[in-house]
Amino acid sequence: MPTSRSPGAPVPAAVAAVGLVVVVVGTFLPWLRSGSVRRSSYETASLVDHFSLLDHALLGAVLRSWVAVPLVAASCVALLAVRLSRTAAIGTIVLAIVVGTVAVGVLVQGGDASGPVGLVPAGPLACLAGSTIALIGALGVLATSRRIRAHGRAGIAQ
Repeated sequence: MPTSRSPGAPVPAAVAAVGLVVVVVGTFLPWLRSGSVRRSSYETASLVDHFSLLDHALLGAVLRSWVAVPLVAASCVALLAVRLSRTAAIGTIVLAIVVGTVAVGVLVQGGDASGPVGLVPAGPLACLAGSTIALIGALGVLATSRRIRAHGRAGIAQ
């Protein structure tokens, strides 16, 4: 009887976990500079929400749920640790796509850095790098768990 516990390979799982840690660290790094104050992604999201700077409903939902990034990342790492690899990989892929998309959007729309308010690229770049690493690791976890499952079934059939 198949189980959701997949032995997976430790290397892709470790790569995904490292990527998730980099994502979380990146969310706490500066994303926005206003005057001499540097603000993390959480402070920036709070300001954007407070001043209703986004009219799009989906973007508003992402903004309000941004505070859950560390919790979701920690949950995925915990799932990897208890070897629920496929579930962790799916969660990691979703989180990496959302955070990576936000980071790219901020980097592209960052605007003029010489004004009173500007982009600080450290946070978005760290999140983009972490998202890419986590995505590669998660895809590796899925690929190896599928290969291990297929190989296990072939061994049972013999």
